[in-house]
Amino acid sequence: MSNAYLWMAAFWLVTAAWAAYGTAARLKAVRAQADKTGPVPLEKATGPAPRHVLELAWMHGGPGRVVDTAVAAMHRDGTLRITREGKVHLPRGSRGRTEVENAVRRAHAEAGRGASPSLAALRARAMVRREVRAIGDNLAGRGLSYTRGQRERFRFGQRVLWLLRWLPLPWLVLFAVDHSLLKPGNLLFAVLLALSAYAAHHVRTRVLPTPGALTPGARELERRTRQGAASTTPTATPAATGVAVGLGLSALVALALDGAATVADEELREQLATAAGGGDTGSALADFLTGGWGGGGSSGTSGTSWSCGSSGDSSSSDSGGCSSGSGCGSSCGSSCGSSCGGSSCGGA
Repeated sequence: MSNAYLWMAAFWLVTAAWAAYGTAARLKAVRAQADKTGPVPLEKATGPAPRHVLELAWMHGGPGRVVDTAVAAMHRDGTLRITREGKVHLPRGSRGRTEVENAVRRAHAEAGRGASPSLAALRARAMVRREVRAIGDNLAGRGLSYTRGQRERFRFGQRVLWLLRWLPLPWLVLFAVDHSLLKPGNLLFAVLLALSAYAAHHVRTRVLPTPGALTPGARELERRTRQGAASTTPTATPAATGVAVGLGLSALVALALDGAATVADEELREQLATAAGGGDTGSALADFLTGGWGGGGSSGTSGTSWSCGSSGDSSSSDSGGCSSGSGCGSSCGSSCGSSCGGSSCGGA
């Protein structure tokens, strides 16, 4: 019985450690939030996706959502065209208006090699460019996004706690079969065993953030933005979050928050969803780590890396190299091509 208590104590210690880490990560984000960012303005406008809209896109879908939002704005204004076959053309004479649009144009030149690349190929290359990753780095420094290293640990902790939640239950059943629960000592052990399973479940669902979780500051910004969208757009629907007909600024905000499903243009919506791997919803953010460090929910790209830098905090994401995932591929070959080690994948 003493060995059993030691195992149970180990369960409790591991659970407590992950609870402490999750709490510390949230507190760190709160302390880093020096600026009180206001809600995103939703006035009607044309032109490129503003920086604050791209930041919303990163919070809710990582680099894939940032690229989608920039591409939608370029498509609306005619500086980028997408054929029915999903090929991307840049009209002659068009120019990038922001750093992210320039990143899209450079990715187009790299992926095209004299031809028009597919939207999926363009998206994969643009996602790993330094200009796009800089948005996430900046948000992490302001407490509006968790770093890559934190999200990796969230993912690992969620798996550990999943095991700790279920392992005590068969142990409890076997213990009840072999021992009489009428004895006070046995009953106490059974209760503690059940409580250890509940504690792991509670920490996993309520304390430790998921890989695609928003920081407290990002959740507050989202709440105020959605309230502003609902108050300025009387025909708003829950899915569109105030999306207007066409792709005005309010529709770009909806795309940033909720993904390609909010785009009114059916053809563009299908093209963005196909390029993202079959869908782009807020819930997909939690899947961005599958298949290596590569989500709520998420850019809708399962296995997509949010950075091509080192596995540490965002401040080191430009140190070089390529991480696995759809953005860079399992090696520095399929997606990044000749740009690996260069400006696209962690180079200067």
